[in-house]
Amino acid sequence: MKVRDARAEALEAAGLYRRAARRWLEVFDKRVADAERDWLRQRRNACLRRMPVPKTARDALSYREVSRAADATLRRMGHFAAFGGSDGDKDKEGGVDKA
Repeated sequence: MKVRDARAEALEAAGLYRRAARRWLEVFDKRVADAERDWLRQRRNACLRRMPVPKTARDALSYREVSRAADATLRRMGHFAAFGGSDGDKDKEGGVDKA
């Protein structure tokens, strides 16, 4: 038995599947008939399957990768030591010459 809910259907049409799934759950809670609840469960699960997959930690740039890229850029520009970096012949304290 199909259940109609304008708000949930509008959210689905807009591609807002997580919100639509939440709305279908609210509608589910108000229903008593098993046939309606079964249909709503299936509709909600369909919305959850359509949700975009969130980026994993492997997909996103890590802080370390960004830091290394920034260090490499500063080295190419010749400013690495001025920002507290270590250039082998520079002291680690503030980028000052050892001599």
